[in-house]
Amino acid sequence: MFIATNRNIRNEDGNDFDVVGETFNEKGPAELRLLEVRRKGRKWNVQVLPDTVSDAMLAEVGIDRPPPTRAQDGTTEMQTPVYASQYAFRKIIAQALADRNNPKHIVFFVHGFNSALEDVVERCHLLAKTYGVEVVAFSWPANGGGIRGVASYLDDKRDAQASVVAL
Repeated sequence: MFIATNRNIRNEDGNDFDVVGETFNEKGPAELRLLEVRRKGRKWNVQVLPDTVSDAMLAEVGIDRPPPTRAQDGTTEMQTPVYASQYAFRKIIAQALADRNNPKHIVFFVHGFNSALEDVVERCHLLAKTYGVEVVAFSWPANGGGIRGVASYLDDKRDAQASVVAL
């Protein structure tokens, strides 16, 4: 499953839920990153996708690297980037169409207030298993700011409003 998030990334090289923090991305609430989450036994493997994908990732999903473009000065060739969103899109479509006789719907899931990323992934997994769908999630920093009660709700409400642009 894939998760688009505007949460901060603590450690791009990690492989568990600790790679993602509980505050906004350091570049601001509109900055998105993509996570690929896979279940391995009873545990989850969380991989932060690079902003631009590698040649190996392109080959995995059948995308040809676009030809280089020339800079405005006309002399310098620049590699045309391919973003992680194109890679994720191809993988999601392939998963949804894996069984051509029984294609799956794709559900876009946005969680509510006071939601840890691990809980979001578990809910998405349950949706996928229960309804036979592929799930793509959007996760925003909805942890209540470490406080409880009405103040927690109000903190999450401010974070939700700041996340509208990213969504």
